[in-house]
Amino acid sequence: MQVAGRKAARDAAKADAFTLRALASNWRELHLDVNRKPRYAAEAERTIHLALPAWLDRPAASINSAVIQEALDNITRTRGPGAARQAHRLMRAAFEWTRQRGELPRNPLADMAPVKKSRDRDRALSDAELAAVWQAAGKVGHPYGPFIRFLILTLQRREDLAGMSWAEVSPDLTTWTQPAGRTKNGRPHIVHLAPAARSILRALPRFESCALVFTNTGKTGLSGFSPAKLRLDRQVAKDRTQQGVKPPELAPWRFHDLRRTGVTTMARLGISSDVADRILNHAASASKGGVKAVYQMHEYTREREKALIRWASHVLTVASVAEAPGNVVPMVPRKGKAKR
Repeated sequence: MQVAGRKAARDAAKADAFTLRALASNWRELHLDVNRKPRYAAEAERTIHLALPAWLDRPAASINSAVIQEALDNITRTRGPGAARQAHRLMRAAFEWTRQRGELPRNPLADMAPVKKSRDRDRALSDAELAAVWQAAGKVGHPYGPFIRFLILTLQRREDLAGMSWAEVSPDLTTWTQPAGRTKNGRPHIVHLAPAARSILRALPRFESCALVFTNTGKTGLSGFSPAKLRLDRQVAKDRTQQGVKPPELAPWRFHDLRRTGVTTMARLGISSDVADRILNHAASASKGGVKAVYQMHEYTREREKALIRWASHVLTVASVAEAPGNVVPMVPRKGKAKR
C-alpha cells in the first residue's frame, strides 16, 4: 500500500507539473516545428496562450470543457467568431496530440461543437466610416494612432505590421519588404509606401533597445490590440456624437476589415483585382483556379505602387486631411530612450 501511495503521489505531482504552457510548448517543438512552417508554429502556440492566459501555469489535466467554452465565448465577444473558430481548432489539435501521447487522460474539446462561422465576413467600411476611423486614429495617441493609420494606408495584416522592423524598410522609406519567414504564404512581399505612409515613419521615434517600428514599450513589439480597438471605437463614437451623426457607434468591424475595405474601394477606383491581390500578398488569383492561377506570375510591381498611392490619396481625401507631416499623429514615446 505504501508503494502504491508513493506512486500515486508521484503521478499527481507529475500531472500538476505538466501545465498548459508545457503542453503548448511540447506541441510546437515536437510536432509543429517538424511538420509546419515556423510562422504557423509560432502563431499556433501564441493562440493558445491568448485563449487561456489565466491557465497557462495550471495543470493541463485540470482544464475542462466549461473552461474552454468560457474562453471561446470571450474570444467571440472581443475578437469575433473567426478568431474563436481558429482558437477552437488549434486547442483541439494540441490537446488531442497530447492525449494520444499518453500525457493527458482526455481531450476537453473532443465533444465540443466548433464555433459557428461568422456571417459578417463581407464587412467593408464606407467612405464615411473610413474617414471616421482615420480621424479618430489621429486622436488616440502613440503608438496605436500611427499604427492604425499605417494599417489603413498599406492594407497589410495586423500581425505583419506589428512585427515590422526598421531593417525591412528601405533607406528612402519608399518600400517595406516583408521577409518570407514572416508572411502567411511563405513568400517575400514588397509593400510600396505612399507619401502619407512615409510621413508616419519619419515621425516615429526610434529606440536603441528595439529594432521594431511600432512598440509601446521601447523594448518589445506592439501588443494590446483589443484595448486599443475599444479606445478607437470610443473616440469614433465621441467624434460622431459631436458631429450629430446617428448612430454614433459604427456597425461592428475588425482591423482585418480594413483590407477588404481597401480592395473594395480599389475596384471602385478601377484598379484590377490582380493588382489588389498582389497588394494583399494573396496568391495570383488562386481563387479563380485554372490556367491563370497556375501561370500568372507577374508581380505588377509598378501597378501596385500606383494603386497604393491612389488608395492613400483617396483615404486622405475622404478624411479631409492634408498629406503633410503636421497632420500625422504626434509621436511621443512613452518609455525607453529614443535614438537621436
